[in-house]
Amino acid sequence: MQLKNISRVLCLFVLVAGVSFAEFIDFTIPAGGGGGSISYAGGVNPLIGTNLAVSTITGVNGVPLNNGVALPCVGCVINFQTGVLSGTSGLSWSFAPGGTFTLTGTIPSLTGGTPTTLMSGYFMTDSIVAQLPIPPIPGLGAFSIAGAAFSSILDPALTNFYGTLPDPARYASNFNISFFTNGTPAGAFTSNAIASGNLTAAAPEPVSIVLLGTALIGCAAIGRRRLKRS
Repeated sequence: MQLKNISRVLCLFVLVAGVSFAEFIDFTIPAGGGGGSISYAGGVNPLIGTNLAVSTITGVNGVPLNNGVALPCVGCVINFQTGVLSGTSGLSWSFAPGGTFTLTGTIPSLTGGTPTTLMSGYFMTDSIVAQLPIPPIPGLGAFSIAGAAFSSILDPALTNFYGTLPDPARYASNFNISFFTNGTPAGAFTSNAIASGNLTAAAPEPVSIVLLGTALIGCAAIGRRRLKRS
């Protein structure tokens, strides 16, 4: 059982590494998450992220234009809802593909002062919330990481600035958000103790897509086997 739990955490690390083998656009989630929250209401409910802040956006790893240039993201927030709960283990929750993912706000130098949808998409894989097997911190709880891969469309102002594929091309994207929670699998939890996190959006080479998809299918299979036994 302990080996299976460790495997779940390792799957998550593979998942959140995601699309980093090509040039990509990185969206930084600051410590505290801007007062946002991440929660699960129990039962077959989805994982929900509410008003999680994004502070900066950066083109990384050799984007065609403006590589390494960071853009301030003003009033930028992430809201998402995954598919329903698909399984749990001693250290993790898994949520089915589907759902919705949006990032809204403004990039003053590119989009002006009117809030707009900078990224939107849906989850392609199970979303996994894993608690690391380390002692909890009093008053905060267990250190946890939420990670998933999703398909997204980016605002053309962003893709033009960094010289990446234009809208409406879909990007292979993923996120990892670290936070603290007093909940334990398979119980409900709500946390606004966000440690940090980021999103990445890339159009990887075909081999990269295959490698990412294979790893994620393996992670999802572990969760589904657990669900069938329960």
